[in-house]
Amino acid sequence: MRTHYIGHDQVYQAYKKEGMVGWDKTEEAYAERFAWMERIFAAGNFPAGGKLLELGCGAGNIGIWLAAKGYDVSGVDIAPTAIEWANEKAKTGASSARFFVGSVLELKDFADCSFDIVVDSKCFHCIIGEDRNIFLKEASRVLKKGGYLLIDSMCTPVKSFKIKGYDPATGNTVVNGIITRHFATPDNLTKEVFEAGFKIVNSFVEIDELNGNMVIEAIKS
Repeated sequence: MRTHYIGHDQVYQAYKKEGMVGWDKTEEAYAERFAWMERIFAAGNFPAGGKLLELGCGAGNIGIWLAAKGYDVSGVDIAPTAIEWANEKAKTGASSARFFVGSVLELKDFADCSFDIVVDSKCFHCIIGEDRNIFLKEASRVLKKGGYLLIDSMCTPVKSFKIKGYDPATGNTVVNGIITRHFATPDNLTKEVFEAGFKIVNSFVEIDELNGNMVIEAIKS
């Protein structure tokens, strides 16, 4: 199994050079992401405030939006270009959000039980194999007891003929010998979160023309 998580930095370099606004490229795409988050808020489980850690924060678009809603936001991403970009945006917009270079598999800059909320910013499906359990353990470690976890992940079903390198036997996409995504089944996603010590309070799956996407809202037991 080969992964190359730092390879995301090359994408951020290219997108920034090309004048994109972040991983989702356009303001319109981020407007859709914000509307998606509003739907999650409307479910009534997302805390109204508190210290929030965004995992896979990218160029900071979501974190800055959350900070504007009153959350005390920190974000972490492995891609230095993304973090530089995010902090530039925060400074320009006088946002209180703070962004740090780091691995979501080793949140060494953050103390145990130091956050009320952890948000997976569509990062978990980029985490492969045993690293997925490490991701959830680190999320649990930095959360306070009773803290809230949001998982927002691509999942099966997948139209493999439309997604480059998708292997239905493993649920992975493989590009040039590197595993880039994992499309878990909804049942397996639920099991992963539950077995990491979380109580699931809400979940739903939506399917578009390419694949499924699953939201899991959970509380640290």
